[in-house]
Amino acid sequence: AASGEEAIEHVKKTTKDNKETSQSQEFFRIGPEQLVIFTTTILVTLIQDLLVGVAVGIVVKLIFHILRGASVKSMFRSQLEVVRHDNDYLIYVHNSAIFSNYLGLKKELSKIPTENTIRISFEKDCKLIDHSVMESLNHFKIEYERLGGKVVLERLDEFKPFSKHMLAGRNKK
Repeated sequence: AASGEEAIEHVKKTTKDNKETSQSQEFFRIGPEQLVIFTTTILVTLIQDLLVGVAVGIVVKLIFHILRGASVKSMFRSQLEVVRHDNDYLIYVHNSAIFSNYLGLKKELSKIPTENTIRISFEKDCKLIDHSVMESLNHFKIEYERLGGKVVLERLDEFKPFSKHMLAGRNKK
């Protein structure tokens, strides 16, 4: 996992790159499916209206997740185990970590006081981590470590990113 400094540098570089590249190129860099979701959302929004466009974009993203191994059971509910040992917290993530179930993980993370060590372990049965979760965890890691804690993402090496982008979604190898 990238350190907080590496992540900050990546965000600065990405921001600089965004001035020189289009938004669609940035979506493609994150993963080709992001460009499909974005394009579909924009087209339906232009043809219909904003609400329908956003709804269709969400459905397209959920379809991609199912095709990539997320179970229907894990679509809207995180499957987590939280274990505390002194100042160490271990969060086991099961099934999938995707935008539509991230609130459960976010809620558990918000309960942990600062200045602790948080290990987030993507378990053997975790098949998919999407870009939204990677980005949210990256922001959480930067902020939590700024406040004196430590965050470690474990077992990411068991996943294959959809692109070379640091925050790309990933599937179990």
